Amino acid sequence: MIKVAIVEDEASYVKIQRDFLSRYEKENHVNFSVYVFQNGFDFLDRLKEGFDIVFMDIEMPHLDGLATAKKMREKDETVALVFVTNMAQYAINGYEVNAFDYIVKPIDYMSFRMKLARVIRYLDIHIDRGVMLSTTQLGKVRVNYSDIYYFEGDKHYVNVYTKQGKLQIRSAMKELEKQFEAQSFARCSTSFLVNLRYVYRTDAANVYLSGDTALPLSRTKKEEFLSKLSNYYSGGRGK
Repeated sequence: MIKVAIVEDEASYVKIQRDFLSRYEKENHVNFSVYVFQNGFDFLDRLKEGFDIVFMDIEMPHLDGLATAKKMREKDETVALVFVTNMAQYAINGYEVNAFDYIVKPIDYMSFRMKLARVIRYLDIHIDRGVMLSTTQLGKVRVNYSDIYYFEGDKHYVNVYTKQGKLQIRSAMKELEKQFEAQSFARCSTSFLVNLRYVYRTDAANVYLSGDTALPLSRTKKEEFLSKLSNYYSGGRGK
């Protein structure tokens, strides 16, 4: 789940951004949790909840977007900030607050989609988000998504191959596929769920991961897997 904050005082632009986020979810199987704030003060009051992406209007009453962003950066240096503005020259000052990008109003979906895809790729690469796994060996263990290479189904259990070694959890592959799809994992066969970031080549029968690990690419999963892989490397996420 990616937490998105929209800081915008114009209701029409709030609706546009929510609609665009919903459309992107459907196209890319990403899950957003969206929070809307009509001014910078309300946003800063909720900053401790931890957002992944912030779409911030620059021209707002009382506390403008740049001033809000400066206060935000005092407490959060990693959140991906995208300014939304009527005037591009205001957004140029975004370097002062380490803005990731900016969008000029009126907003069109193709531009929004491209910039959102870039932000999500940035989060995938630079921000280590993780998940708590209930393992049979160590109890509950937090593992970063980026540290997981793949899952392997093993009867009533699943082996989790990570940078820290192999873990075992009790789960169904179908449940894991649903849970991890938004984090760019895809099934290459009935028994394997793969982190797409580690796939460096495929052939007719196998998927090859970094370190020369070869996993089977089944006939029934091949088309869907390759489609998700292509989408991932073109800037989206696995579909």
